[in-house]
Amino acid sequence: RGLWTQQTAEEQEDAMAVLEAIGARIEKTWAELPLLELMDRFDLDDFAFCCVVLAYLPHVDRKYERLYAYLQDDMTRKSPGTALAVQLFMPKGGNMEQYLARFTRQGRFSRLFEREALARGELVLHPLTLEYLSGGTIADRQGMTVFDGAVRRPDGPLIVQGDAPRRLDRMMEEQLPCVLCLSGGAGSGKRFQIEHLLARQKKRGIFADLEGEGWRERAGQAALAACLLDAYLCF
Repeated sequence: RGLWTQQTAEEQEDAMAVLEAIGARIEKTWAELPLLELMDRFDLDDFAFCCVVLAYLPHVDRKYERLYAYLQDDMTRKSPGTALAVQLFMPKGGNMEQYLARFTRQGRFSRLFEREALARGELVLHPLTLEYLSGGTIADRQGMTVFDGAVRRPDGPLIVQGDAPRRLDRMMEEQLPCVLCLSGGAGSGKRFQIEHLLARQKKRGIFADLEGEGWRERAGQAALAACLLDAYLCF
């Protein structure tokens, strides 16, 4: 039925006062808060945002594992279930089946969680999501490299003929959705050109290697990392 339908008017009023106090503190906080950045980049509504928080809390304090086990009447369940999330956060007038169905849809919200866990009805954050929320960034790993043009510089100067750099800059400045394909053999400087572009524009890029087996999984991880970091995706 949803938690709000089981609260008195006074309890709801107290809860809203707490939320307003938290919001006032956040407005006075100048540091970047990864959780709020994620909410904006993934366009999460209140329900989706609360689900992410619910899955993240045990990584802040292990006591939440005991709380989730108690709420689900199963001491072996240390992760919140999708049913628990709906019972807690479904807004007044919502439909249980419709909100449960949100976890089975393919989209940016569901990609924040481990797919296998969602299939079991559990909310477990994807390792990349957890890494970003915990530190505000994502470390390089095999087959995927993060290039932050605001803090990194390419290994050498850009020495090319033609107006390729100017054309790339114009494309970035137009800020229109597009796919750019650079052609050329190995060692022709395709990645080097993009690194210089990102450095000039002070933007982030995710470089993903799709050679060999397992390329689909690596592509999916790179796409999620690009969304988390607000970065350009470079295959």
